Amino acid sequence: MYYLMLVGLTGDANYGQYNRVGEKFLYFSTKQMNWFKAHSICRTMNGNLASIDNERDWKSISDYLTNNFDNENMWWISANDLDSEGNFDFATTGKSVDYTNWFPEQPDNHGGNEDCVHIHRRNFEAYGMNDYECTGLSYFICELEREPDYELESNIQRYLANDRKRERQRELKHKQERQAKLMDCKNKFLHELEKLLNFFRNI
Repeated sequence: MYYLMLVGLTGDANYGQYNRVGEKFLYFSTKQMNWFKAHSICRTMNGNLASIDNERDWKSISDYLTNNFDNENMWWISANDLDSEGNFDFATTGKSVDYTNWFPEQPDNHGGNEDCVHIHRRNFEAYGMNDYECTGLSYFICELEREPDYELESNIQRYLANDRKRERQRELKHKQERQAKLMDCKNKFLHELEKLLNFFRNI
């Protein structure tokens, strides 16, 4: 439900809208920028350069690019090794990049200054990751920054608390009904036993 409320949310009026792609809301630029400028623009749009967290993200994004954009376009994402050469993390979260889909022999830090990551296609083949000069030009992908929905979380917790309360009430009712049935059976047994004893007394 929370995701649906965000569909079509507009960022900076000069750059357009986010689109639902897989599990994320993404904006695909129409202009090329260096990595730093792209990062800054995403921030003005209530977002960040996109992160690719797993194979599902990779497939969703690469499929979307294949179906909607020129095959020669290159796209900045958040991953970089600006802090420590060879150790790639996401600028948006500081977390290490766990999922990768590098082209063969990449990353190679060609020229000693390729510290940012973009994705593109080589010779119309499948998309892959490549390290590139951060000052170079690429299109870029922004990911909508989703703040925690505290009201929704509160409603969920309240519902769960009420559900637990209802479950306890159902268990108590079931226990009371079971006890009532046992008591009824006991009373019937005692009644039949009394009848039997009276029968033998009268013999």
